[in-house]
Amino acid sequence: MTLRPQTLDAFIGQSHLKKLIQTSIVASKLRREALDHTLLTGPSGTGKTTLAFIIANELGKKAHVLNAAGVENFDSVRKILTSMGEGDILFIDEIHRLPIKIEEFLYHPMEDSVVEVEKKISVMPEPMRIKLNIQLLTSPPERHASIEHSFRKYSQIKKLTVLQKIPPITIIGATTKVGGLTKPLRDRFNLSLDFTQYNENELDEIARQKADMLDIGITPDASRSIARRGRGTARIVVNYIRRCRDTADVWNDSIITLENVESTLSMLGVDPIGLTKSDLAYLHVLMRDGRPKGIRSLSSSLNEEIATIEDVIEPYLIQIGFIEKTPQGRIITGKGEKYVKGEEKVTL
Repeated sequence: MTLRPQTLDAFIGQSHLKKLIQTSIVASKLRREALDHTLLTGPSGTGKTTLAFIIANELGKKAHVLNAAGVENFDSVRKILTSMGEGDILFIDEIHRLPIKIEEFLYHPMEDSVVEVEKKISVMPEPMRIKLNIQLLTSPPERHASIEHSFRKYSQIKKLTVLQKIPPITIIGATTKVGGLTKPLRDRFNLSLDFTQYNENELDEIARQKADMLDIGITPDASRSIARRGRGTARIVVNYIRRCRDTADVWNDSIITLENVESTLSMLGVDPIGLTKSDLAYLHVLMRDGRPKGIRSLSSSLNEEIATIEDVIEPYLIQIGFIEKTPQGRIITGKGEKYVKGEEKVTL
């Protein structure tokens, strides 16, 4: 069961973007034109994919999906592009991971509504073609078919790249690393929407909305507790709601209570402000000798991939002021150290 909202009205948060995209959608429908190519940027789990599908729904168009990390050749991209209808949406997730050759392949569809396709043609060497023509001119018409057949063995199959017209479409790219896009690709997106982290009130509303979609009640203190642990990310709140519903079902409860939330998130190893075991392990490594740590040193000590540390662990710790990045390396702040030692509670 999908918990994604289907309309802009049901989409919670990102209010700074919703009015702009609503205006663009209405304008494109009035002009009967494809929506401008749109770039969605911002942290993971903040609703970029959800909004892409909402845009398709609001336009009444079909959404096609391409995961940039899995694209290796032109064929898969070409197949999608040539199957799309007018005004359809091609959603490219993690677009910064597109190989440069695929990125350049998209320039023609984005700008001119054409796609490069390969056609096979039969080419005969010039001397043999002249000889064939002479024989055809000097032979009766009834022999032409057999003469041409006898000359086919001299033909070579060659691939020719041509431009094939496609209907105007909209490409929506989503990325957590806008700096990873080349300038030529970035400049081809006329509409850019920058997503931000959610505040606690928005996450509280999302928690209540998802509980309702799962057909289970939730108490105000339970939804607030989940929101407080949501790390500013809608996806995390959705996951916690699902797990809390599991616990409620096992307890034979018809509503998610604060006791239910506390028990569930304790099993998940999530503390009252949303820190996980990985976060706390990271902070303990920084506290070990009080000296700044480089990312490779942290990766080795934690046995975690560098990308996991940079994309999953560090953003929230920086956001709540527990760590800082310095030219010498990562350091834990006084606020972070006091929290780990249990010397003070933190209000986010």
